[in-house]
Amino acid sequence: MKTKQILLAILLSGLSGCIKREFDLPLSPSDFREKETTPEYVILQWNYQSDDIDGFHIDRQPEGESWEIDYSGEIDKNTFEFKDSDVMPGYYTYKLYAKKGDIKSHELTVDVRIEQYPGL
Repeated sequence: MKTKQILLAILLSGLSGCIKREFDLPLSPSDFREKETTPEYVILQWNYQSDDIDGFHIDRQPEGESWEIDYSGEIDKNTFEFKDSDVMPGYYTYKLYAKKGDIKSHELTVDVRIEQYPGL
């Protein structure tokens, strides 16, 4: 019986390093929203309550296309806004997450519609 307990303890200790526990995740950003949209750009904004991260990342998906993973590159942890100037009229979905090392927080999404200038 003692041998089984020791083997179980060894097995569990080895697995614990492989499993990402919920409390290991960085705190998720909050209130991810579209601040301003024009036919030329969109400004996204969010809030964050901790500085225990490396930065933020944004993925982007133009309507009907594949996700552009890590579209934004790393955004400084003290920056709470992102301007995307590479847009065309249509719909986009953006995902925001905080990152510490290789670990991502839960993501937030926002859908944005880019309209053409009137008369075009």
